[in-house]
Amino acid sequence: MINAPVPLFGYEDPERLQHMYDFVREYAVENGMAQTLEALVFADRCHKGQFRRSRNCLPYISHPLLMACHAVTLGVGEDDLLATVLLHDTVEDCGVRVEDLPAGDEVKRAVGLLTFRILEGEDKAAAKKRYFEALSLDPGAALTKLLDRCNNVSYMVDAFSAEKIRSYAEETKTYVYPLPVIIRTMKPEWAPAAYTIKYHIYSVISTIEIMMERKLF
Repeated sequence: MINAPVPLFGYEDPERLQHMYDFVREYAVENGMAQTLEALVFADRCHKGQFRRSRNCLPYISHPLLMACHAVTLGVGEDDLLATVLLHDTVEDCGVRVEDLPAGDEVKRAVGLLTFRILEGEDKAAAKKRYFEALSLDPGAALTKLLDRCNNVSYMVDAFSAEKIRSYAEETKTYVYPLPVIIRTMKPEWAPAAYTIKYHIYSVISTIEIMMERKLF
């Protein structure tokens, strides 16, 4: 996430962003999802003026919006999950406290688990291991991380160096690929969506690795 003085809209142009926002809002209204509606407004306000690290400087809100749309189209559009998705970066990137999130305890717990921190005495590798072990105990956090990683790997060629792509791919294989199995044991009804997301992540990473091996970029 970066700050940029001028938004340079590319694929996520203003009309498309509004369409995603309206899609999530209308879905929440139709299904009586109070948390999602509050989270939508709150996340939009928190991420105002923030942009994704990419050549097109995408408004940061496009990230949780796209994740929420992805969840709904995969049939996992529960209120707690969508609220978690929309709020998942607000604590880590916006200085918001977990206790101040406009959501219930389950969502606050999941967002807290999704907030990466390095504790005193830890190095980054130990913090990462602890982080993924903790979020794997919560199905909402685990599925949100899958959606998050799916969106991130889809944009990483535009945002990462070759070295960063390699390390991100290895981290994904180690910590993210096992999540669908974990989700299946905790929330079996989410398993089809979880495996579909993993397949997309796997396909993107495999394609990029082959292209890098063949020096196609």
